[in-house]
Amino acid sequence: MAPEKYPCVILCGGRSKRFGSNKLSALLGGKPLLHHVMERASPQCAELALNNLHQDMWLGENVQNLMDDMPNMGPLSGVLTAMKWAKERGYSRVFTTPADTPFLPYDWAAKLSNANANTIAIPQVQDQHHRVSALWPTALDKELQEFLQAGDTYKVGVFLASHPVQYIPFPAHNVQDPFFNINTREDMKRAELVNEDKS
Repeated sequence: MAPEKYPCVILCGGRSKRFGSNKLSALLGGKPLLHHVMERASPQCAELALNNLHQDMWLGENVQNLMDDMPNMGPLSGVLTAMKWAKERGYSRVFTTPADTPFLPYDWAAKLSNANANTIAIPQVQDQHHRVSALWPTALDKELQEFLQAGDTYKVGVFLASHPVQYIPFPAHNVQDPFFNINTREDMKRAELVNEDKS
């Protein structure tokens, strides 16, 4: 039986400082970087929304842009926004992934959905954990909000340390981590080479 589908919120709040310009609209294989991520995530998930997309980009019909209630607290702000949005829509879990991961695996959602429903499911490639490309129980929204309100730290790892986590292994393809994210112009050049190999 196929696993239940859950919604996904793509986190778009980065400032692209290391890239030097708005990387989400930068072209990869002739298409904006953000659109690669949307096209990878959309067929795997029940619904798709974006978080903190500040630039004027065409997103397609019926794609919401969710702004944070508690901004400027790193990716956990977006995770909290995703949890609240999905919970209001009746979902028990929600995916998040950064907007700069163009090679998100096609079986990402299915594999994470098979994890225990009470855990935070996180992809692992070799010894690398991808903590933001995760599946979160929406019941954690109040705990995460209290964690952020305390203001001691906004680090994802600190929040995870006090909650059950299940790491789901994914293979590297040609020594390429499929959760590779683009931060610099050099990263984009690497991504272009991978994209050419896939075409």
